[in-house]
Amino acid sequence: MDTSLDYFKKFARKIKEVVRTTIFPVWIYTRVSTKHQFINNDSVERQEEDARLCAVKKEFTVTKVFGGTYESAKKDFTRKEFMKMIEEVRKAKVKPYAILIYKMSRFSRSGGSAVGLVDELVEKMGVHLFEVSTGLDTTTTQGKIAIYNNLITAYKENEDKREICYSGMKAFVMKGYRLGNVPKGYDLYGKRVKDMNFFSPTQKIVINDLGKILQKAWHWKVDEEITDAEIIRRLTIRHDTKMRPQQLHDMWRNPFYCGVQINNLTGWIPIKGHWEAMVSKELFKKVQDIIEGKHIKSKHRKKNPALPLNDIMYCEKCSGKMVGYRVVKSWAELWYYRCQECKGVSINANSTPKSIREGAHEKFVRLLASYSFHPIILEPFKLQFRKSYEYVKREEYENKKIIKQKLLQKEKEFSELRKNKGIGKFQESEEFYAQLKAEYEQQIVDLRVELAKSVAEISNLEELIEKTFSFLSNVSNFWVSNPYEANVELQKVLFPSGIFLDSKKWEYLTPEVNEYFNILASLSKEFDEMNIGTYDHHAKISDIVAREGVEPSTSGL
Repeated sequence: MDTSLDYFKKFARKIKEVVRTTIFPVWIYTRVSTKHQFINNDSVERQEEDARLCAVKKEFTVTKVFGGTYESAKKDFTRKEFMKMIEEVRKAKVKPYAILIYKMSRFSRSGGSAVGLVDELVEKMGVHLFEVSTGLDTTTTQGKIAIYNNLITAYKENEDKREICYSGMKAFVMKGYRLGNVPKGYDLYGKRVKDMNFFSPTQKIVINDLGKILQKAWHWKVDEEITDAEIIRRLTIRHDTKMRPQQLHDMWRNPFYCGVQINNLTGWIPIKGHWEAMVSKELFKKVQDIIEGKHIKSKHRKKNPALPLNDIMYCEKCSGKMVGYRVVKSWAELWYYRCQECKGVSINANSTPKSIREGAHEKFVRLLASYSFHPIILEPFKLQFRKSYEYVKREEYENKKIIKQKLLQKEKEFSELRKNKGIGKFQESEEFYAQLKAEYEQQIVDLRVELAKSVAEISNLEELIEKTFSFLSNVSNFWVSNPYEANVELQKVLFPSGIFLDSKKWEYLTPEVNEYFNILASLSKEFDEMNIGTYDHHAKISDIVAREGVEPSTSGL
């Protein structure tokens, strides 16, 4: 050896000695991919058990155990337990001699990234990897190469599985089925569900009670052109349904609601879905036009709280719609309604000290007052309402009761079948059992879907009756105090065909009145006439008719 070169030894890189306080301290890492594997088998426990046996054979001392949970190995840096172990290795002053892994696919399936991590552990930190299932380790060059090859193989296996799985998912979606959760307003029935009430051998997606409420919101958006804020207010007050602005916006922009899905699995090609559309494609497009600020060919009229009768007032002469307009005076701002075709047909929106005739709004309040019923008939009418409600809903409730009974019976029979199978009483073939099991499951799912669609019982019927009759007793006052949007709805309910202004007699004509309000007004009028002695008793009572009996029917007595 040339001693003249000894001088240059001081320039050699010093290798940092790894400090160890015990003989061959090692760590263990275990992992499974999914929650299902973690819950339904003991793979994690077996991995740790085999690693500890390996440690005993090689006279290693296990000082720490990591993992013990489910984490996908596709990406390393998103795994909390895995990265916790790597960070502790990097920070530890006393490094472990090795990390024991049952199989390299448990360590990582990320391919090149995993090789880089192993290289860092072995070459920079002096921490070896031992594969328990094969006995391979990184203490030798051959072993290190074999470990690297196993990591690359795990990566290839993962990619092959992903390709097969992706193809299956794509084929499933292209047939019109749904992967993942469903949006608000729908219930998903299928094989992989947390709640077994939604189990079904085949996928079914149905509109639930919330969906029926949201269905109204789509029509409010187009038919009434109200803001999202007002829609959220209505959902909260009328239906006790809370939605955030972003949730509502996401609903407007999701083609799922009109029975269409489009995503990366479909190649961003629209596919018709196998579920009931909440809205038509035409309605969905109209909502998009509103969001994008495009003109919609509809009876659009700017909303103005000062002119609530804008949408229902017509001219009796030409049947044309009367429109509101503003006149600014030096002393006030005045609003009017006028016919666009007939000259001279105009009416003040509100009465003023200088107006000769009553204003349109005061006249409308008097019209509404004529449809409020007399307080004396309030209690009898409430009683009749309850009886009518019970009569109308009786058949629906009976049907719901029958469905519940059928469902309980089927579930009981299915439970008995599985019990007999478990204790060996079921003597038929496995194929017959599987067929019978599938039939029961399908029948149960169908009954649950039918039950979900059946009428919902009203728990607060009395409260609803009180509120309803409080409103009916004083419709005119409600109209005066209600916000603009609520009044527009009320007007449409009361007078579906609108009101017509007779400019000669200066009164409103109502060609069509809600039948319910018509009856109330008629009853109240009759009661008032009876009290003042103008009621024609005989004019209101039909001729007496003989009861049917065993004798042939007669025309009367």
